Amino acid sequence: EHLAVIEVDATGKGVAAILFDPGDASGVQREAWTRWGAIEPELAPVLRVMTEFIDAWNDRDVERVRACVTEDQVLEDHRHAGLGRIEGVDAYLESTAALWDLAPDQIVSISLSLPAIGPHGVLAVGRRTGCVDGGGEFESDYLWLGRIEDGRVARQEWYEIDAPETALARFEELRPDPSTVPWNKA
Repeated sequence: EHLAVIEVDATGKGVAAILFDPGDASGVQREAWTRWGAIEPELAPVLRVMTEFIDAWNDRDVERVRACVTEDQVLEDHRHAGLGRIEGVDAYLESTAALWDLAPDQIVSISLSLPAIGPHGVLAVGRRTGCVDGGGEFESDYLWLGRIEDGRVARQEWYEIDAPETALARFEELRPDPSTVPWNKA
């Protein structure tokens, strides 16, 4: 048994197959997103920060998480029992540390296929799994929208998993004016 990343060229011909241990989903994601970024360079900064952000969060490395987000980053949790609005990197890191304390073994993952991606951000299916300290196991699926600015997460918005239309509409609202972005300039 193994997991695999298989790269095909524009004609559908296989050009690479990389095998991973069955438990190395994060390695698969890193490899797939690195290759995707090489094929579509305008998406590479978004994929790179997403990979580093997830790895830092799962490693509980507060300084690496800080390096992945802007100082004025905003988290807007639209879920029914969500966190509400959190503004600024320090408040965000405080809330993150509280989540780590509540469930020390939890991990975050993002689906390999993304409902929307652009040079300005990503909309993905996120999942937090773990065990509440002194309690039971949990699984939380949600839609994660990230606005990326200068290679860092500037904004996060979380939506209920059954609200893709709302999250996609918000993704489009956050798209910058095409005439003002460097990847559209000749």
